[in-house]
Amino acid sequence: LRQAANCFILGLPEAAVALCRTAIEVAIRRRVAESFGSQAAAALDLNDLINDMARRGQVLKPDGIALAHRVRTLARDVLHREAQVTDDQAREAFEAARQVVSLLKSR
Repeated sequence: LRQAANCFILGLPEAAVALCRTAIEVAIRRRVAESFGSQAAAALDLNDLINDMARRGQVLKPDGIALAHRVRTLARDVLHREAQVTDDQAREAFEAARQVVSLLKSR
């Protein structure tokens, strides 16, 4: 998340959002690997990790799931649809990612 914050400060909101996505994916994969093994964590894409493993494995509560999906969808639009994001959207993604990572560390 530190790199995402640096990108945001430097006026690179799309890069910040992409790095926020990476941060939540790494955090979720680590948590899923701890709970279900590394094969389970590696087998799924981020959407499936959030939907399936987070819910079934109680890795994230519903509010954390919603935050993770918000970051994922913003990053998807930036990375695959070449969408531009505003500074407010990048700030929202950063705050959501920070909360998701914090929730995962506290469990």
